[in-house]
Amino acid sequence: MKKLTIQIDHANYLEDGLKNYLQSLNGTSQVTINKFDNKINITYNPTIVNLKLIKLEILLYLKLQNLPSMVSFDKYPKKKVSKRIITIENLCYEYCLKIG
Repeated sequence: MKKLTIQIDHANYLEDGLKNYLQSLNGTSQVTINKFDNKINITYNPTIVNLKLIKLEILLYLKLQNLPSMVSFDKYPKKKVSKRIITIENLCYEYCLKIG
């Protein structure tokens, strides 16, 4: 089993219906939704369901497939990963970055 955490920008969409829907998917075993920090935590079997399908199911359920709504994700890698910081000067709003 593997773990995945996805943070969604649109917190008002996170509800128990999404949790029930994701738990009903073949290959997912545990789903928790933290409305305080807008995170969805999923435990899944990668031999049954893949990350792309989980992401698409979330975006389709929330009707956010055409909006830039995923703020962050964590696949809990076992290897060390590098962290990169991107600085954009003279940016008017965060949403300008999302839609650009």
